[in-house]
Amino acid sequence: MISVAANALAREGARTQSSVRSRGGAGQVLVALALALALALGACKGGGGDAPAFTAPPPPEAQADADSPPAPAADVLPTEPAATVPDAAQVEPETESGLLDHIYGRAVSWPCEGHPVCDEPSPADGMLGLDVTDLEYIDPGMVVDTEGLMVAQSLFEGLVNPPPRSGMPIQPGVATRWERSEDGLVYTFHLRDDARWSDGHPVTAGDFVWAWRRKLDPKLGSTGVEPLFRIKNAKEYNAGTVTDAAEVGVVAPDAHTLVVTLETPAPFFMQYLTMGHFLPAPEPTVTAHGKAWTRPENIVSNGAFVLEEWTPKTRLVLEKNPTYWDAANVRLPGAILYISESHAQGMTRYRTGATQWGRQAVITSDIPGFIEERRPDLFIDPYLCYYSYIFRIDRKPFDDVRVRRALNMAIDKQGLVDHVTEGMQQPADGAIPPYLVKTLGYPKPAGDPYDPKRARALLAEAGYPGGAGFPKVTLLYNNFESHRLIAEYVQRNVEEQLGVHLELSNMEWKGFLSQLRTGDFQIARFGSCGIDHPYSLLADFGADYPENHTAYANSEYDALLQKALRAPDRVTEMKLYADAEAMLQRDMPFAPLYYYTRLYLKKPVLQGLEPELTNNHLLKYMYWADKPGTAP
Repeated sequence: MISVAANALAREGARTQSSVRSRGGAGQVLVALALALALALGACKGGGGDAPAFTAPPPPEAQADADSPPAPAADVLPTEPAATVPDAAQVEPETESGLLDHIYGRAVSWPCEGHPVCDEPSPADGMLGLDVTDLEYIDPGMVVDTEGLMVAQSLFEGLVNPPPRSGMPIQPGVATRWERSEDGLVYTFHLRDDARWSDGHPVTAGDFVWAWRRKLDPKLGSTGVEPLFRIKNAKEYNAGTVTDAAEVGVVAPDAHTLVVTLETPAPFFMQYLTMGHFLPAPEPTVTAHGKAWTRPENIVSNGAFVLEEWTPKTRLVLEKNPTYWDAANVRLPGAILYISESHAQGMTRYRTGATQWGRQAVITSDIPGFIEERRPDLFIDPYLCYYSYIFRIDRKPFDDVRVRRALNMAIDKQGLVDHVTEGMQQPADGAIPPYLVKTLGYPKPAGDPYDPKRARALLAEAGYPGGAGFPKVTLLYNNFESHRLIAEYVQRNVEEQLGVHLELSNMEWKGFLSQLRTGDFQIARFGSCGIDHPYSLLADFGADYPENHTAYANSEYDALLQKALRAPDRVTEMKLYADAEAMLQRDMPFAPLYYYTRLYLKKPVLQGLEPELTNNHLLKYMYWADKPGTAP
């Protein structure tokens, strides 16, 4: 997985609250919206009103080459069969033109009418307020979680940038243009000569070479290296089988040219470059300050913003970077990122005006009322992520696939999204969200359904009839009320259906990550995000993937992924990925619960925040509708 979230989708999760009961007309609207979403995902049609259907961009074959730059402005259950995989040749990608839209909500101009929030102006100082959850790193070499990546991409800029909205072309960053060789193996990037670090020094191709080699160096111990493994010898260098960093396929022939050679063609490589795993780093600063180089008093960055303050567990303050090459088009003077520990805390900040983008503010019990109010600031967007529980499959009782499948089949996932998460999520049966059926023609296999009777039979076959003799098992999750509510729901399901009691244990974020990485758990919460390509999510379970915490290692699965990377055409490629997902559904190293949606509040005066499948929103695109000179 490229993972916007890498090992665990950073806590933002399922905006959940205990079993919400619909209220009158609002409840009817919510049900209708959920039905509209189901129809959109199932039939690729429908929509309208406040809940427009998902409309995919045309398939890559029908678009301009995604690797081209934009216009001149500068591109194993042996006794049962594997899950059924549809015939890839009969699954056509969506060809209707148009861009991704909100599942719920619509863009409004400012000032708007009909709700008090319409009249709220931007802050007097122009600083955008938003809430985030705690983050582990902002060092480009170490960052791996969602929140850290968001901050890192505000402070640092890579070769290219994600577009403001899904379906739009990749935007130039430090690179103004790029070419790809006919065999798809070599990318040549031409860097702008006006890119500067915040200390005034030029950004060069050598800064990228040094940063990527540093990230891959096994001595650094980064767990965010897998996206770089597409580069020739990157995996071998990280594993220590290649010891000379010069053999890694990234070189700088001169200060403004970067040449990247891949192991195999990767049609998604340019999308990978937009996700924050390929950022540069300033060698003199890193060398001088070591692990403290990202502290506000030391940090040197090259992005649209600079770090002015970082008070742990409280807030980060970013200010516009005057040395940034595109500073004239950065319309916010800065941003204050408040670290939230609960949705209630996020909502309080939003209601009092401290934040204008409530990323962590929506409590699902409020959704029916918000819809009834027809609030113009509520949005629900598609999101290429799944929420799951992973099993440590080298520990009893989860070394038996029958136990893993039994627990998965005992969870009523439709009930979970209907009565707990309530954010128009879809129940999950695998790693790949249904959106890829629309965008790529992915022939998604069907996983195990909710089937308590079959679950009890599997558990009995494994030697635990009615849960008798089942050992003590602890489900681990990180602090946030949404995760607690989901864990309690699953705990009830498993006890009622299987007679198995799960102990629940929660931890703060950094301790949780540490426990996952040491394998010191039995079942744990896991969230993962990807790009619009199956590999980015299926790679999570590769035997040598650094953030594969399950101990799952299947050479056949790994071979399918490698074969898909070398597939001669789209249909063959997608069929191989579907075979891999079916194998994952059979071996069940995880219990997929649901596919995410993104719930948030946004004051109408804040513009430039568009629907984006990977939730990769750059602050540089945002502006205030009421500030002279900030509108595009």
